[in-house]
Amino acid sequence: VEYDMLSSISPTVRNGKDNLLLKCFREISTIDLQQNNCTQRLHLYALNNSRMQFDYAGLIALLKNNIANYVYSRRTYKEYVDNDTICAAVIDAQQKLISINENALDVKNYGSGGELGELLLYVFFESFLNAPKLLSKVEIKTNDNDFVKGFDGVHFRIKHYDTYSAYQVVYGEAKIKSDIKDAIKEAFQSLKAGISKASTDWGLIDGKFFDEILVDAKEAELLKA
Repeated sequence: VEYDMLSSISPTVRNGKDNLLLKCFREISTIDLQQNNCTQRLHLYALNNSRMQFDYAGLIALLKNNIANYVYSRRTYKEYVDNDTICAAVIDAQQKLISINENALDVKNYGSGGELGELLLYVFFESFLNAPKLLSKVEIKTNDNDFVKGFDGVHFRIKHYDTYSAYQVVYGEAKIKSDIKDAIKEAFQSLKAGISKASTDWGLIDGKFFDEILVDAKEAELLKA
């Protein structure tokens, strides 16, 4: 019974009837890395192209379709649905993101595009890893100047083995860089720093679950356990 109930915590990502994600991205390589008798798998994806150009229009459509579910918890999004104000949810969600201006002198009021990475992280975790979002960084920002607070995303996953199933918490970090090596290096550095203070993120999850993350109180109790 508990397993069935937790299985109901499904991904919230919206790909449309044409599967926008698969139209936007393709997997170009899968690499297995051996370290300390453990296999780590690296999946590399690229943005699809059309007429020798990256499909930015498709990417924008994908992100627009998911911005509200990314920004808001399940409970808050359901309130928009119940009140028949989905259009307002999208507009309100856009206003919660930080404006981007590469030439801005006042960095406190402008972002460098990091939230784009956070939104893509949410889409990839839910779509490819089948790991529903528990908490995104934007949900716990106290104001528009609050750039850093724990992991970029905290997700939940049920992993099936031959004789049992395991419940996993998945932490994510996203980096937007012009050099892929710099992006990977900084992402792992952030993960290492985040793991060292993981208790902070657990506190945020525990404190917010019963108030606003999950709609069903029984699901929240089981997930916390």
